[in-house]
Amino acid sequence: MDLHDLRCFEVIATLGNMSRAAELLGRTQPALTKCIHRLEGEIGGRLFHRRGRGLELSESGAVLLASADRIRREAAEARRHIADLSEGTAGLVRVGAGAPIMGQMLPDVLPEVLARSPGATFQVVLDTGAALAHALRQGELDIWIGPLSSPLDPALSWRMLWEEQSVVVARHGHRLARPGLRLADLVNADWALPASGVDTRRWLEQLLARHGLPAPRVVIETNLAPAQPRLIAATDLLSIVSRRALRSPEVGSLLAPLPLEGVVLTRPYGLHLRKEAYLSPAACKFIDVLVRHVREPTT
Repeated sequence: MDLHDLRCFEVIATLGNMSRAAELLGRTQPALTKCIHRLEGEIGGRLFHRRGRGLELSESGAVLLASADRIRREAAEARRHIADLSEGTAGLVRVGAGAPIMGQMLPDVLPEVLARSPGATFQVVLDTGAALAHALRQGELDIWIGPLSSPLDPALSWRMLWEEQSVVVARHGHRLARPGLRLADLVNADWALPASGVDTRRWLEQLLARHGLPAPRVVIETNLAPAQPRLIAATDLLSIVSRRALRSPEVGSLLAPLPLEGVVLTRPYGLHLRKEAYLSPAACKFIDVLVRHVREPTT
C-alpha cells in the first residue's frame, strides 16, 4: 500500500471534499482520484460514496481510516530501524520533557549518551505535558519524561523513575517566611504559576478550595520554568518549585520553601513510551543512562 496514497485518502476523508483536499495537498483532483482508485483496487472495495457535493466514507473506508495513522507510523518506524541497521548508526532519539527536567537532568545525561553512542542524533522538545503526550501518541516522540498521566493512555507504557515533591516557595527574606505559617496567610499573596489546567496549579487551587480559601491571585502566568526563580527572587511573588530544583545552587540560592507543614505535592515521574514502538540503539542507551542518573544523582 502506497503511503502517499494513504495520506491523500486521510485528507480527503477528513475534509469530505475532493476539491478542498486537492487545494490543501497541492495536487489536482484527477491525481487524487487516481490515488483513491489505486487504494480501492488493493482493498477490493469502494472507499467513498457521493453525498451531495461531498464525499462520505463507505464501511470499508471507515475501516481503512481507523488504521491509516497506525500504518503510516509503523512504516516510518520500520524505515528508521532499517536505516539504523544499514548505516550502522546509533540512530535518532526524539525526547520530550518539561523545562525543569530539561534544565536539571538532560545536561548530565546527554553528554554521556553522545560519548557512548557515536553517530547518535537528538531532537529535544520542550513543552507542556499535554502537548508532549499528544506528540508521543502521534509518533513524533520516542520518549516523554514527565509525571504519570492519570489515567494512563492504553497506547503508552510507563516506567516510574522517581517521586517528585514540590512546595510553595518565595525569595529569601520574604515576609511570609516565618514560623507557624498557615495556608490562610497566603490569601493576599500574588503568584507566578503555570497555565490553568497544569498539574501544579490545579493541585494548589484544589488545596485552597478544600480549606475554604479563594483561588490564588495569579499575576504572572508562565510555563518558562528556567526564568521563574530569578523572577520570583526579584519580587514578592509566590510559586511552586520542586525540591529537586531547590537542591541546585542556581535555584536554592534564590528561593526557599515556605514553612507550611504538610503542604507538599508528590507526583510519580518517569518514562512514557509507545507500546511496541521502535527505539533506536541510542534511545535505549539514553534510557539506561537516565535511569542510572536518577538512581545515583550527582547533586
